[in-house]
Parts: sequence; structure tokens; C-alpha cells
Amino acid sequence: MTELADAFATLPGGIGTFEEFFEILTWGALGFHRKPIGLLEVGGYFDPLRALLDHAVRAGFVREGELDHLIFADDPIELPSRLLSYAPKTRTRWIDLDQT
Repeated sequence: MTELADAFATLPGGIGTFEEFFEILTWGALGFHRKPIGLLEVGGYFDPLRALLDHAVRAGFVREGELDHLIFADDPIELPSRLLSYAPKTRTRWIDLDQT
């Protein structure tokens, strides 16, 4: 299903939502896709997640480029248009899916 998707959207949710979000974020970091990942910001729900990701970059555990495809938006009408207008940066694939 990830191959057929043009983008990914994350809405506020629980543990399962976080698991799916981090899996697709990791796949992007590994170079399996170059698709945007949108997060619909509702009432500041994802503010702590954004702070955690920024902290991980500052601490050197996440490379800045690994978060370039994240799009935070607080307007549900704006998010899809921002996802569709996303232009991916060139990324190097670390590993091929058939090697996993």
C-alpha cells in the first residue's frame, strides 16, 4: 500500500498511530520512499512530538534531512494541498527492501 500512496497523513491518535507514523518516517530515512508525511495539528497535539524530533536532531541522533518531508498543518483543508505540492529532495537509499 505504501507504494501506491502519493503521501501519508497522520491525525491525532494513540500508540498505533505513533507506530505507523514512525515506521513510515523510518522508511523515508532509509530511502524506501521520498513521499511527504503530513501531521494534522489539532489543538497542539503534535507539539511535543515536534519538540522531541527537534531535540533528536540537536542531539545528533537524527539527521536534519530525515525530517525534511514532514509537513505540519493545523488546517485540514490546507494539509492535502501542501502534501500534493511537496517536491522531494534527493535522498540516498541506505538499503533495498529485498535486503531486509
